[in-house]
Amino acid sequence: MTNKISEIFSMASVLKKASRLKPQSPLTENSLGFSVETNAREFPNDVMVVFEGKTTSWGEFNTLSNKISSHLKDRGVIKGDVVSIFMENRVETMAAITGVVKIGAVASMINTNLGEKPLVHCIDCVGSDYLLFGEELIQSVDGVQRELAENGVRGISFFGDSNEVSCPEWALEFNESDFDGNNPPETKGVLLGDLAYYIFTSGTTGLPKASKMTHDKHRRMSESFSSVLFDMKKSDRIYMCLPLYHSSAMFIGFGSITHSGASMFLRRKFSASKLLDEVREHNTNCFAYIGELCRYLLLQPKREDDADN
Repeated sequence: MTNKISEIFSMASVLKKASRLKPQSPLTENSLGFSVETNAREFPNDVMVVFEGKTTSWGEFNTLSNKISSHLKDRGVIKGDVVSIFMENRVETMAAITGVVKIGAVASMINTNLGEKPLVHCIDCVGSDYLLFGEELIQSVDGVQRELAENGVRGISFFGDSNEVSCPEWALEFNESDFDGNNPPETKGVLLGDLAYYIFTSGTTGLPKASKMTHDKHRRMSESFSSVLFDMKKSDRIYMCLPLYHSSAMFIGFGSITHSGASMFLRRKFSASKLLDEVREHNTNCFAYIGELCRYLLLQPKREDDADN
């Protein structure tokens, strides 16, 4: 009986918080990029993300996003153009998404496991005008870059990673020092009803299919996870190891911290053996997962230092 009462009150609390979520007109000047700017203005020095030993503040993240916006504008990208993003989980991936949408363009998140025909399909089927890719995926892009150009991709930009590979001659290297970090004026004109990004299905029944995500859908989903399910405060930190090309990572991870001003511990890929140590080290108290991750965690051998936990 006690558990049942607890469940009822818990559900009542969720419904009460959900009732506070108010719809907004699709003509409202509001967007993912505007939310990032707001966080950077209100708490520029607070941690936004911890990634591979480096901490990035909201102010630093916003500046990096603005530089990517400037880079794209120099390459002729304008509102409504589609920019495909092909990078593993890292700070630059989130900054690239933000930089694209800040100028009213549309980000298209490409599964980093793709290559050859499926990769060309995903970039081509949404009418991509431009491609941003990471050094870590250079081999996949090298194999299709000529076909992409033939299909209408006007340009390709290279984002360094380990700096073990130089920018290829068929791409343009993004250098932060070449651009200013001022907020682009275009962000103020981006509306909730505007298309923000594409997320692709897994492709289990054929080639992947693109799903449209407006700024309003991103806002509503992010606010639902942040305010209702997590009841996330600014002092919270979420552990994120899901790929950023996945809607769960965009809504539950990037979206939640953008809405709440909280922070993220970002991992390139999931590691069952390292998760608990990293949770403790970085004080994460929220976690986004898909069911399969729990199975991997349960299969981990019990350690002596966890014997009493």
